[in-house]
Amino acid sequence: MAENSSIAIRFAQSVAICKKYSNALFSGVGLLAMDDQTRLQEAANLNALIKDLNWAKFARDFAVPGGASMIYQHATGRRAISLKAGLAYAKGLACALETISPRLASLAQSVRNSTEDIPLQARTLTPQDHILLDLFAGLTPKQRTEEIRRLVEAKEHNDALKEELAKQSA
Repeated sequence: MAENSSIAIRFAQSVAICKKYSNALFSGVGLLAMDDQTRLQEAANLNALIKDLNWAKFARDFAVPGGASMIYQHATGRRAISLKAGLAYAKGLACALETISPRLASLAQSVRNSTEDIPLQARTLTPQDHILLDLFAGLTPKQRTEEIRRLVEAKEHNDALKEELAKQSA
């Protein structure tokens, strides 16, 4: 049961992180209000790197949100660069995010540090997992609860055995 509460705590932490960083990730601005000087410096950094490129092709090839028109707005400082766009630029230009925007590099590092112990991708289900899900779908809610309790107890027992074997072999 301790593992279930640990999962619940991790889930709550990831929800809090998502709420904290959602504006920065999707609105095109950082966590704090950005001053004009920062926005214009980022625009100059980006413009120096992309001025000779075909912006429409670049936007398509590297999935820049907003396409070529957004590249124009970023390169001229009309709009702040979002983290998603900054990552697309860094990938497409094969440069460090910090080269374009130290602000976004700091934000990305902060997100990475905040989520390093939280799984960010769902586990791929095996055919055996699908069979178990189908079996559970055929049970009543009461039967599901009982089976989950039984499986949790079996897992806790197996974990205790593994721990004991590890102690004996150490």
